[in-house]
Amino acid sequence: MVESSEGKNRIRTAQEFMRKKGLDAIMVAEPPGDQPASLNVYYLSGFYNPFSCWRPDVPIIPADGDPVMVTTALHQEAVQATSWISDLRTYTDKEFTEGSWWKIIGEVVKDRKLATIGVDKNFMPVSAFENIKNVCPRDVKFEDCSDLVIDMQAIKSKKEVDKLRQACRLSERALKVGLESARVGMTEKELSLIIYKSLHDFGLTRRPPPISLSSGKPPGGGKATDKKIESGDIIHFDFGGQYELYACDLTRTAIVKGRPSEEFERVYNIVLDAEQSAVKAVKPGIKASEIDAIAREKMKKAGFTYGHNTGHGLGLHTHYYPVIGPAENRELKPGMCFTIEPNARIPGKAYAHVEDDIVVTETGYESMTSFPREIYRID
Repeated sequence: MVESSEGKNRIRTAQEFMRKKGLDAIMVAEPPGDQPASLNVYYLSGFYNPFSCWRPDVPIIPADGDPVMVTTALHQEAVQATSWISDLRTYTDKEFTEGSWWKIIGEVVKDRKLATIGVDKNFMPVSAFENIKNVCPRDVKFEDCSDLVIDMQAIKSKKEVDKLRQACRLSERALKVGLESARVGMTEKELSLIIYKSLHDFGLTRRPPPISLSSGKPPGGGKATDKKIESGDIIHFDFGGQYELYACDLTRTAIVKGRPSEEFERVYNIVLDAEQSAVKAVKPGIKASEIDAIAREKMKKAGFTYGHNTGHGLGLHTHYYPVIGPAENRELKPGMCFTIEPNARIPGKAYAHVEDDIVVTETGYESMTSFPREIYRID
């Protein structure tokens, strides 16, 4: 649960962004589904609905004045218990079935005299957007505010960073349990389930994507299968749990009964050197693309290229902004959190991947993951 003071700070920050962009208000909504896809409703209202997004919850945040939450009567008590938005406008199941509930949004727009409204086009369903337009006065203008939502969530508060640190600490405990449990003859799925259980036991949850766990000589990468772990296998672990919805994502490597080949160790050390070189360059003011270039150049000099970005943002999502990639010219700022994870593959010989979770500080960086990066040996 997000503290009310934290939530009200988010509203104030959103209002500052809106005034700079000339918006009178912003609205967000989740796509229909069994789980919230964007978590924008949660971020801006404090209300998290983990069961179903079929009945929309729509926070309306004005540039001036108090926010409004349009929600189903079925959610009313839960919203009142968790949200910092006190002005609730509810609709009945009959209104939902008829489709007449959208008029509530139109009434808020008219009452507040909102002329230019921002909507998050990355996640707001087209059908919802069209329904909102239809109930608003014809002269109301709509603009995409997805960049506003991204910029807000890209910079974490101290409390958000604390949640990410806790997610990393407990995920590393679950990794340790997995490493100590791995045995020859165990299937990848069995080992994956041990890690899932450990995440749960340590108070974490696990939203998609699934745990990436593969074994082989070398491992292929990807989710666990019924393949049995064999002596001499390399095991690739790529996962993390969520603490109060904030996500860790780390990658480590182990070998079962033996030593990795000289070729595998050579490739692994190249990747580790590239990863750590990029990590150590993190500081406020440097561009995300420059961090990407440091890792990419190290890999290129060693004879490797990779087509993906060097890292991705972390927070309420396992993958978010800022992207640590060649096309991302966003400057890093204190509070930004992301992974750094170059990798290299020689088909049939080696697959090396190291991933850490980083937060930009006022003077440089902090690695929120600290589990040893050397290849772990399972006897």
